[in-house]
Amino acid sequence: MLSLFVLLTSSAHALPPPGTVRPPEHIFQVPWWERTPLPPPPEASTSPVEQPYSLGEFDPIEGVILTTWYWDWADTWTDMIGALVDRDVPVYLCDSPVYRPWAESDLTSAGIDLDEINWLSCDIETVWMRDFGPFFTISEDEVLSIGDAAYYAERVLDDSFPGQASEWWGDDFFDVPLSMEGGNFYSDGNGTCVATDIVHYWYWGTSEASANTAFENTLGCDETIWLEPLDREGTGHVDMYFTFVDRENVIVGSFSTGEDPVNAALLDRNAEVMEDAGYTVHRVPMLPSDDVNGDGWEDFHTVINGFFTNTVDGPPAFITPTFPVRYRTENAIALAALRAAMPGVEIVEIPSEGVITAGGALHCVVKTIPVESWPDPCDDAYEFNDDDPRCDEPIVIDPDPDTDADADADADDGAADDDGTADADGTADDDGTADDDGTADADDDADDDADDDADDDA
Repeated sequence: MLSLFVLLTSSAHALPPPGTVRPPEHIFQVPWWERTPLPPPPEASTSPVEQPYSLGEFDPIEGVILTTWYWDWADTWTDMIGALVDRDVPVYLCDSPVYRPWAESDLTSAGIDLDEINWLSCDIETVWMRDFGPFFTISEDEVLSIGDAAYYAERVLDDSFPGQASEWWGDDFFDVPLSMEGGNFYSDGNGTCVATDIVHYWYWGTSEASANTAFENTLGCDETIWLEPLDREGTGHVDMYFTFVDRENVIVGSFSTGEDPVNAALLDRNAEVMEDAGYTVHRVPMLPSDDVNGDGWEDFHTVINGFFTNTVDGPPAFITPTFPVRYRTENAIALAALRAAMPGVEIVEIPSEGVITAGGALHCVVKTIPVESWPDPCDDAYEFNDDDPRCDEPIVIDPDPDTDADADADADDGAADDDGTADADGTADDDGTADDDGTADADDDADDDADDDADDDA
């Protein structure tokens, strides 16, 4: 596990005054159709040393990276961090040391031990760690690396963060030659990836073919499934209505036709695409998309925009955003469907009424760090893992080599066992019990002979 020692100078800055419900403008997600797209380079300036592959987000992780928070969102962040700490998931909290005092104050008030936090000194501008953060990949030899795609042209510091992160994680750092955000990318860990088509529809100089090639060469996507983005939803990201549950099961959101006929039909089409690709599709209702804060943009409330915190030794869990105050009934219905789609996974509810009005939820603000190991080498799609030593047939060693009776007795010659069980051919055991064919044991025959001898003597 990574150990980080960050030297932070003490700050005399007072805690910021209480904010308003509306965060600063720069924190808001910019609607994708209003962004200034960065033209991606025709070729990556830095290519991977080895072929990278993307694991599934449901695969084991070794930690979670997130930023400090806008102060009116403190309850959401501290609840989320508390849930991670309770599950022994390492937390890496990233921001300028200037803001650390009020973050410490919020965490302490929430009862969180500050020694459980790994503090990172970072130069960033917003909270959307998923979108500007590193694309973690793994090589055939189980080496963790970092891919870096182009982010918003206006957010220079955020866009530089993968380079900062490469100082702490990964053996290789390379370009993903696309303008895209991490919230618009999922992998099933078996070479199939999912994104919405704004990656090649909106950004300059990118075609579907070139996007497919970039995904294959830098993120290990043998196949990419392109879905439609939600209508009128600002991010255009797939994580607003989709997630993998595991390598065979996915969740796709749903709207009723009476509530939102355009997005109802759109999500039905996306669900059909995933079914045609061979996945089992579970539908989870989207919540209302009212413009809660009156900024002119609809706020797409969804419980799907969460993240897995599965570790090697811990039970599976999914941290999900909830909206119990604003949409109590719809929230309960959506959570019931989410639990039905993830049997055996603990659903951890984190109220997210504030952050959703800025254009994202919990998946948008964290980046999970995968364990530097192939999780299922004997049962994945990669032939190079077939030689993994874990896939060899297990060797059974007899704890008592002098006891060979059972092995001899279990041979196909029909001889009796010593354990009292009948052989496949129904012949007798040596313990005196009847066989499946109803014949007596050798011990019963011996008892009968002894009785006859006694009668003759009499």
